[in-house]
Amino acid sequence: MKKSLFFFLSGCIVAFGQPAWVPLLGVLSSTLGYALFWKECVSFLSPKGKFFAGWAWFTCIQLIQLSWMSSMEYQGVYILGVYALLALFMGLQFGLLTTCIKFLPPFILASLWTLMEWMRLHIFCGFSWNPAGLSLTTFSYPLQFASLFGLFGLSFWVIATNAYFLEKKWKIGLLLAIIPYLWGYGQLLYYDKKVKEAPTLQVALVQTALLPSQKNFFPGRRKDFIHPEEQWRQILTLLAKNTRDVDLIVMPESAVPFTDSAPLFLHRRVCHLLKTILSKPLLEEPKDHLVSHQFWTQAIGDMLKADVIVGLDAVDRDVSYASAFFYSHQDKRLERYDKTVLLPLVEYLPWTCLRALSAQYGINHFFTPGLGQKVFSSKVKLATLICYEETFGEIVREAKNQGATLLANVINDNWYPHSRLPQQHLDLIRVHAVASGIPVVRSGNAGITCVLDSLGRVVSALEKWDEPGILIEEVPLFCFPTLYMKWGNGLIVSISLLCILGVLIKNAFLMRSTLFIRF
Repeated sequence: MKKSLFFFLSGCIVAFGQPAWVPLLGVLSSTLGYALFWKECVSFLSPKGKFFAGWAWFTCIQLIQLSWMSSMEYQGVYILGVYALLALFMGLQFGLLTTCIKFLPPFILASLWTLMEWMRLHIFCGFSWNPAGLSLTTFSYPLQFASLFGLFGLSFWVIATNAYFLEKKWKIGLLLAIIPYLWGYGQLLYYDKKVKEAPTLQVALVQTALLPSQKNFFPGRRKDFIHPEEQWRQILTLLAKNTRDVDLIVMPESAVPFTDSAPLFLHRRVCHLLKTILSKPLLEEPKDHLVSHQFWTQAIGDMLKADVIVGLDAVDRDVSYASAFFYSHQDKRLERYDKTVLLPLVEYLPWTCLRALSAQYGINHFFTPGLGQKVFSSKVKLATLICYEETFGEIVREAKNQGATLLANVINDNWYPHSRLPQQHLDLIRVHAVASGIPVVRSGNAGITCVLDSLGRVVSALEKWDEPGILIEEVPLFCFPTLYMKWGNGLIVSISLLCILGVLIKNAFLMRSTLFIRF
């Protein structure tokens, strides 16, 4: 009974010890949550028993942390299978780690787990959710530790700290637990004044809050669909609420349906709506021909004298892309960035045998990944991240390495309504903003539309993520250099490999010495 209580208690601490759940539990999760579970495993279980206990325990934790995936309204029943498989796969990884807890030193356990998490990006269709290091990001001070080794470095630190407490090496465990807070205190103290004194950029972030069935034709819910012209009307109405001049307007991922260049709208009709709703003079005479989403984008930028970023689907030589368009109203230049990390089953098919399954949910065409990050020149150099891309630290790092001083993130979390996905999505980009030392603006169809400074702090956000709104805010344009920016994930992965290699060499040397003495 006592052991079951420990399993339950430690499971609750780790499962809910994340920023999206109970932030205070993050302090316990990053220091003792795993140690409490391992303590009971060591006391009575065989290696086989430890493996299955670790597998079951961590699978249950992932079922809680990934519970947003149980939303079937727009995904169908198949998502439950994906949900279960992901939880079981991560449980399997933790079961293997738990089998080793009595035989390996703390830093080797931390190294193994870090490599396991990193491998998820390359083995399981780029899965980037729920690294153990998120428990260290529930407060601003330890969050700053990501500037050294990135998110996987935080995972390394969490497992190492728990492993030292498990071995009752209290002084080392306590030192490891305190170091991230001391580092964060120093970093915030040093950079906070610089952030406040930095130049700013005035941005308008649009949140449309349309459900998938309202944005696009959806099987069984065609009556929900809102015509693209009406969708643009709603965006104009939101923009018309702003009475201040802005430098940059950001609209969500796939802000309106169909492709960027499809001739869907009568030019005369569009001009009438623009003039009426924005109360601005037209820059050209209305004509009787058809225009596309590109025209809307450029007209809004020219009339409001602001640069515009908008998420749109694009077609280039019969190849489809999930894209973000940038329009410079000064240079009259329209550029495009194509999403490089696509979602399996929704945006691309990892296996062709799944085509029939996707067709059941009205998904019959897929996107091609882009060729790499792109930086746009405006009043500042900025790069765009499209939805899921913000969960990958290396993509953020690549953008800054190419000269970006601001990230514009366009998202859409309404495929999983009434879930914790928006907050968990935000938690990941906060870490990567700190790791690369760069500010972020986020515009969501639904999600958390907000401004983050380069220290991962929310400057301002819309109160409700599932209602239409517009956020007007000044973005502090302060960036700072980080160790992660120089080395990326390669640093912590190399450290982990070297730790493991060092132990293997040491054991091989000891074995050789023992054999030499015997003979």
